Amino acid sequence: MSQTNKPRGTKVYGWIGARPESRVQGNHHGQTREIMAAASVAEVLRLTGMTRGEFNRSGCETGNSEELEIALSKPRVVFWQPLYGDDHWREVAA
Repeated sequence: MSQTNKPRGTKVYGWIGARPESRVQGNHHGQTREIMAAASVAEVLRLTGMTRGEFNRSGCETGNSEELEIALSKPRVVFWQPLYGDDHWREVAA
């Protein structure tokens, strides 16, 4: 999906996270890349429970075409993948 096909007012945000289940294949710290399509940073914070400070450390709007396609497939859902060793995107269970 190209950026021009995004639902009006929706942006895709990404940040660095950590998940115990991502500690595989040399990713010993469990670091993850996480993304979400939302109307605003405030919506991301509300839905994820992150603080503004946590988001500001590594979060931003993304223009990466793969991340846009994945996140826009299910707005307001967090997707993640390990930073190292695995490029499969996973959906966070609600």
